[in-house]
Amino acid sequence: MCNAENRELRGWMLHIINRARPYGASFRLVEETLCEMGYSVPENEIKTHLLYLQRRGYIHMEEKQAAGVMRRMNFVTPDGMDLLEGNIDADPGVMLVRP
Repeated sequence: MCNAENRELRGWMLHIINRARPYGASFRLVEETLCEMGYSVPENEIKTHLLYLQRRGYIHMEEKQAAGVMRRMNFVTPDGMDLLEGNIDADPGVMLVRP
């Protein structure tokens, strides 16, 4: 993927995680939603983008148990919400698209 596609993908991932509030978004939810949107992204690339968003402070991950299964859930942070709403300066690594 080129730089612009990576930036766009991170923006969509942030939107997906934000829309899953307050329950959080599992890796599978993010992956399946991207697939439904027409993105074919290998699992390791999705993990890399989630890690980028986490390191920038836009999401945080928590281990949650549901129906006897432990899952890592992704939650948008206040900084992530501010980025989505345009309350803070744009991040050059995240292209915000308006759904």
